[in-house]
Amino acid sequence: MSSIFTYLRDLKRRRSVEIYCKKFGDNFTINGLDVSVPKTVSTSIRYLLLKKRPYEREEMSFALSVLKNGTNIVELGGSIGVLSRVIRNKIGLTAKHFIVEANPNLLTICKNNSTHGAEETATEVIHGAIAYVKTKTVAFATDESEHSGKLLRSKTLTQ
Repeated sequence: MSSIFTYLRDLKRRRSVEIYCKKFGDNFTINGLDVSVPKTVSTSIRYLLLKKRPYEREEMSFALSVLKNGTNIVELGGSIGVLSRVIRNKIGLTAKHFIVEANPNLLTICKNNSTHGAEETATEVIHGAIAYVKTKTVAFATDESEHSGKLLRSKTLTQ
């Protein structure tokens, strides 16, 4: 059971996000780049972005340190496309960027964030998952927030 402090903190964050979104819509800035993060994404992620707090810090740091203009990329787990947007900016507008995302609810969000200014055929968002199993299909489930999910060992849920 959550404490009253957790409840109040979450209430404050929800209210901060509501106020921000009334002014700026679903648009956030990360590393100087615009991204769109719709209401279907958890308040906690939107709050981090509006406060300019670290989001996928290790992944972004790695991508920025090793990628060069013109580098072709395969990205696994594009999620809401925030890191994808940073990658696209780093590799340039013509390099190929293939993004694999298992959650069908995130495909459009990821594609919108990952294609800013790029040539039409430079980015491809692929619905799929990579799993080291012997079955032809795997089950995937989202958590309480749309931006996270996991492969399931049981086939009780479908893709």
